[in-house]
Amino acid sequence: MLRLSGVTASRLAGDNGTRLPVLSGVSFDVAPNEFVCLVGPSGCGKTTLLRLVAGLSQADAGSISVDGQPVSGPDRRRGMLFQDYALFPWLTVRKNIEFGPSLRQIPQDQRSVAVDRLLGKVGLGDFAERYPHQLSGGMRQRVAIARALANDPELILMDEPFASLDAQTRKDMQHELLRLFTEHRKTVLFVTHSVEEAVYLGDRVIVMSRRPATVIGEVPIALPRPRLLLSEQFLERRRTVLTLLGSRV
Repeated sequence: MLRLSGVTASRLAGDNGTRLPVLSGVSFDVAPNEFVCLVGPSGCGKTTLLRLVAGLSQADAGSISVDGQPVSGPDRRRGMLFQDYALFPWLTVRKNIEFGPSLRQIPQDQRSVAVDRLLGKVGLGDFAERYPHQLSGGMRQRVAIARALANDPELILMDEPFASLDAQTRKDMQHELLRLFTEHRKTVLFVTHSVEEAVYLGDRVIVMSRRPATVIGEVPIALPRPRLLLSEQFLERRRTVLTLLGSRV
């Protein structure tokens, strides 16, 4: 589904044109219908990597492909969720979810049916005509997830989508995401600072080093869902990821 090969990237570090290395030779694959979590130190370039995969930025070197096709720009087959929700504040919940299909000129009756179905799946059927400022953080993130699913993407990119939520809401949203992932069988690349969240959600955890970041290890999480946070198998995999982080951080 997704392949990164030798991806190197930098960003401007000042007005004099100096560039700061961010990613250095990042390579990994993500299989179809796989849920992969990406962890690493703060500022190591995880968000930059997601933006490259989304086609919102361009790498300095290396290649990124989805289904064998090079990524050259944004595409509806790749949906992205941000930590700050990125909802349109002037649009209702319904109109936010409907935004992508309307750009694709999907007929109104088809859009309405699809949006109603998604509103039901994320538990917001009674809030369709509310505006983002009238919703809690968890509800806004549900809208963002529904909006991403409305375009029926093959790959969903998630940039710490639950980081700003309180502990209980974050737990609820993790359960909701796994339910939708199981039902829709999408491919997911999920960035998080929380090792526990990565081991709880992912089929595999990819560990990145400090900037300029490269992949320093991968940990398969072959545990059935839902996962027990205090089970020895869970704690063992959590320790493995933490050991990898500590080895190069």
